[in-house]
Amino acid sequence: MNVEILQENLQKTLSVAFRFAGKKATLPILNNILIKTGENSISIEASNIENQIRISTPAKVLAEGSAVIPIKTLSEYVKFLPAGKIQLSLKDFNLLVVSGDSKATINGLNPADFPELKEEVFEQKQELSVDSIRDIVQQVSFSSSKEEARPVLSSVLIKIGGGKIEVVSTDGYRLSRLFLANPLKNKSSYTFLIRAKVVQELYTLLSDAGEKSLFMSVSDDERSIQFSFGKTTIISRIIEGEYPKYQKIIPLTHEHSLDIDRQEFLEALKTASIFARQSAYLVKCNFEGAQLSLSATASSVGSQTSNLDVKANKEITMQIAFNVMYLLEFLSHVDSKTITLGINGPLQPVTFSVPENEDFTHVIMPVRTQS
Repeated sequence: MNVEILQENLQKTLSVAFRFAGKKATLPILNNILIKTGENSISIEASNIENQIRISTPAKVLAEGSAVIPIKTLSEYVKFLPAGKIQLSLKDFNLLVVSGDSKATINGLNPADFPELKEEVFEQKQELSVDSIRDIVQQVSFSSSKEEARPVLSSVLIKIGGGKIEVVSTDGYRLSRLFLANPLKNKSSYTFLIRAKVVQELYTLLSDAGEKSLFMSVSDDERSIQFSFGKTTIISRIIEGEYPKYQKIIPLTHEHSLDIDRQEFLEALKTASIFARQSAYLVKCNFEGAQLSLSATASSVGSQTSNLDVKANKEITMQIAFNVMYLLEFLSHVDSKTITLGINGPLQPVTFSVPENEDFTHVIMPVRTQS
């Protein structure tokens, strides 16, 4: 292998691949990337077992070949090279990197040992706009579990069929559901689970690349899903497992409906969180008539109370306790002047919605208190 490539192109491609490399993988070879020559380009592949990426970038190919090189060493070295042309060549399995008067040799491995991108059969492509991916990230994926040891709950459920796409995430204490309004170009129906962090990474890559959409397709064996856009291909393993019966959690009707100013609610919760973090992040919401009283108490610090005006559909006298962090995270992911709460009881799931989007629902489970 012998290629010439611009430093800025190589650095950008390596930075993307680095996010998919198996830096903590049990297979040491996944700490490396596979570099392959193509037609006036090179492709770089990285894998962490669950997810694989292939990204191509322009290069002048003087001799074909492939190399497996430690991603951390190569990316850190290229980052500090000056802008301009870099020459990459192989001696045995080792990569020679030349840039001006700078020269480095990076030890590599046998390319035959690297798990290349799966050449599976992916059909029934579905195009998704970058706006749809953004909505999934901003309104849904944040509700998934942050514990990767619980793969089903750290995933996003995507159901395609019937002329719509339904996206759901839950960590067992809160839930987000979104129906995408864009009409489907493919009428096939299928359901799958994908890690929430993969969706978040997709949006970052799409935004950075200035892409308007991507193509999504499920493998014939329904074990993998492929995303492709521009010169990038990502294959992610579909998570196996039974998803919670979320439909039973979302109330169909509400005895009480209350409208609250989002910004005022957010600021009051931020204040309450100062005290709530000393007491398991517990904040109490006391609804009385047309007023909401927010309170948080910490025995070692003190207490705090804020009062807010609410618009209720009927008289209400009720106290509901929440994890303040769930409320704060929800409010930070919606952009609306008004938030509508749907309440049936102090220990019943509470729905949160915005008037601008009837296709979006968020649910938070109240916390049971001793008093």
